[in-house]
Amino acid sequence: METRQVPRSPRVRLLLLLLLLVSWGHRTASGVALPPAGVFRLRTPGEARAGPATPQSRRSLALADDAAFRERARLLAALERRHWLNSYMHKLLVLDAP
Repeated sequence: METRQVPRSPRVRLLLLLLLLVSWGHRTASGVALPPAGVFRLRTPGEARAGPATPQSRRSLALADDAAFRERARLLAALERRHWLNSYMHKLLVLDAP
């Protein structure tokens, strides 16, 4: 298999190095599916427990859990993309080395 030569221009090398340094962050899901106010309210020890969870609070917790799962999946995908890009750019820089 033949390896393709990359142009040895200083601009290309600089661009590749800058791409390695760029922070490829991820968007957060904050605020997308937060439970309504009061679901996670702290209770005082003397305060009576409100009984079993209502269907609305269960649904809110499920939505919050789903949002956390999607957030984690997004983060892992971003990390995988960044790892792939870093290894690809490293290969290009190694091939381009004088």
